[in-house]
Amino acid sequence: MMKTLSLFFAFILLSCNGKEGKDQLRNDKEMNSLKNAPYNITDEGDGTKSNYDDLSPEFTKTTIKINANWNGVYYYKPQSSSDSIGSYYIDIDQANSDFGFSGKNSFKFKVEPKQEKDSLLLYNIKNKELIGKIYKKNNQFWIKSDLIKTKEKNKTNNVFLLQYAKSADDLD
Repeated sequence: MMKTLSLFFAFILLSCNGKEGKDQLRNDKEMNSLKNAPYNITDEGDGTKSNYDDLSPEFTKTTIKINANWNGVYYYKPQSSSDSIGSYYIDIDQANSDFGFSGKNSFKFKVEPKQEKDSLLLYNIKNKELIGKIYKKNNQFWIKSDLIKTKEKNKTNNVFLLQYAKSADDLD
């Protein structure tokens, strides 16, 4: 009887040691796969992917400086029934920034913001084309962009007054 119990405990002990070894082996494999994981690769939503590890240090420094000064959501709602038409938005974020339109003919561009004096220039990441310029005047934000299409008569040379929110949660 005693011999059977000792064999039983020895079997359990060996079984547990083997399981622990298998778990450790599995954890080691997972850790090795994480070394190669694409942490900073994001799907842009249009079939392309961006790897933020490949950005130049100069761009990263500029982006961090811009984000400290310009971080937030800027938006423009056309007065002529923006609920049915849609609204324009610029989301400046440390990881990535977007300029888009939510509506019938919606679009979304990943942008690279660059600060120039009191203005923020928005370049399309894909073709490096300037697609918008935000500037601050009298504590108000304005945007100049040919992408904004509206029938409103108060526009001047495609310059529009933007609303600002610190984050998307603060939007009205």
